[in-house]
Amino acid sequence: MILFGPIVGYKLKYLFRDVKEIEVYGDLDENICAKNVNDVINRIQRKYNNPLVIAIDSAISKKDNIGKIL
Repeated sequence: MILFGPIVGYKLKYLFRDVKEIEVYGDLDENICAKNVNDVINRIQRKYNNPLVIAIDSAISKKDNIGKIL
């Protein structure tokens, strides 16, 4: 399973740090954006055979919602 998302990715990397079956791409240090998404997808396709990919994206919201998962 592969997960995306900068803030969510940052939190999930910690949560799944001991789970070898889950690799998180995209966090606050290495964000995935329109400029690099194709490179990341190609890297995943070369590394894994038919992976389960879960994409999580953020949206513009109120300042009070930063860091919340809705």
